[in-house]
Amino acid sequence: MNIAITMCAWRRPDNLEKVLDSIIAGGGNANTIHLSIDGGWPAEQQEMVECVNQKFADHYLKPIVVVHHENIGAPTNLHQVLERAFDDPSIDAVIHLEDDTVVH
Repeated sequence: MNIAITMCAWRRPDNLEKVLDSIIAGGGNANTIHLSIDGGWPAEQQEMVECVNQKFADHYLKPIVVVHHENIGAPTNLHQVLERAFDDPSIDAVIHLEDDTVVH
């Protein structure tokens, strides 16, 4: 089964790092993580992209990151990240997390 994790992120790089660490520590069967970073905060966005790249550099879970240049808001951010995952015909299931949902 091909499982994708989707996640929305905002101006909270520290929270994002905790969630990513919990995903990695938890293992699991997901193959990709679709991350949508809402816009308006370039420094925080860059920090989050660097964190994702570092965490998953040698990991089996492959990140697909979209960074929005403008603040698109929570509903649009959520819709877009879920749409990208569900539009992929190879994905059988989606698990959605927010950037403050630590997996135990």
